[in-house]
Amino acid sequence: MASNPIENSIEQLTEDWSLAVEQADVRLVRILSEYENQSLIDTFFDYLLAIDIESDTFVFCSETEYTDTNAFCHSIVKEIEEEVQIWNTANIPEDIPHSEINWKADLTIEDPITLLTQNLNSFSRYVSPDEKQKICLVLKQPAFTKKEATEFFSEILKQDLVSNLRFTVADYKEGTLYDKLSSQYSTEVKTIIPSMDIAGLAEQLASQEVNEGSADSLYRMYLMRLFNKAKAKDSEGIMQEAKNCLDIISKEIENDVNWISQIVTVYTVIYGDKLRLKDYKEALYFSDKAVEAATLSEGKIDPTLSYRLMGQTLTGNGAILCIQKQWEKAVKVYEQATKAYESCGDYLMQCETLRLSAWVKEQNNQKSDAIDDYTKAFYLVNKMTPEIAKHSTYPLIVQKLLDSTIRLDKLSDKEMDNVLSPILGEEWRSYVKEYRKN
Repeated sequence: MASNPIENSIEQLTEDWSLAVEQADVRLVRILSEYENQSLIDTFFDYLLAIDIESDTFVFCSETEYTDTNAFCHSIVKEIEEEVQIWNTANIPEDIPHSEINWKADLTIEDPITLLTQNLNSFSRYVSPDEKQKICLVLKQPAFTKKEATEFFSEILKQDLVSNLRFTVADYKEGTLYDKLSSQYSTEVKTIIPSMDIAGLAEQLASQEVNEGSADSLYRMYLMRLFNKAKAKDSEGIMQEAKNCLDIISKEIENDVNWISQIVTVYTVIYGDKLRLKDYKEALYFSDKAVEAATLSEGKIDPTLSYRLMGQTLTGNGAILCIQKQWEKAVKVYEQATKAYESCGDYLMQCETLRLSAWVKEQNNQKSDAIDDYTKAFYLVNKMTPEIAKHSTYPLIVQKLLDSTIRLDKLSDKEMDNVLSPILGEEWRSYVKEYRKN
């Protein structure tokens, strides 16, 4: 057993998973955990691919995301072919058993579910003709909706699968995808609930790394404790661990000015807790401290990091001022945040702070100035990819401009169409309308 607490957790999950895939009636193993443990689950999936772990199961991990069943199934089969090619050409140590896999996929099958299952059956029989060795396909990030997950695996489980074929997926308690499937196929679907606490494990690991005289390791331990106190909503504990962190920072910053970014981190955690308590006066005080630290970083650390720190802290500061309806102060703060993000080339956040600035100006009855900000943000789409523009708050900016009665003096319908059609498509108005509904 490993001495590292995170490795211990991974090894325990591997043992539980191995027992699950060996059960004769099981077809799908669902690992159900909290979303904050996603990185640990991903690490576990990567761990299963290691050729030197004590597991007899032959594992494939698919990175394919679901768009539709046809594309999904074809992509997985192609992934398997590619993995076989990698295996056949890999430089594997002599002490690890290795033989060439002479298997080819049958791509002539028209029905996508049949294409996938028949090729998986064929591959499983090739690897283990007696069907004793288990073959498992792990879907790492399929990006299913709940309906898609249920329909896809319902079709899979209806197929005539070889006895040694298994599937594995991750599921998260904050938005479970497979509850209905698990109820419908209680025998075929096995749910594992691992004992994981990524924050607690990280704190244990940080504690193990603490060496006398090592400020970095000691700080990491206090910082993990600070995060855990925040998660537990322990305000007294937050202030104690924040003090521990700041004590170390105050000493180390004399020799390394990059510690200044950690001051921002600590104050951000504190004011976040004050916001939770609706103690807005204290929240603003510690937010001001974060802004002060970020501002002092200018000219002392990497400019990109410095300006991004300023942008982040000013944006948080503006949010608190908005809660207090201090509109004029909020306007100035968001304008400063916009300049900071422009200076570090973060056009997405520059666009967002312009949107926030415009919204505040609307609250402060500065309608014309608000349209100016929306218009500036509108043109930033030329510095973003279509994917970022579509899936950010950018469509809200477009909708604000469409709804405006004074916008036409500064931005015509034709100009909007010329700018947006190449990026959001010719039906961009419909896209923006649907975005607002969702």
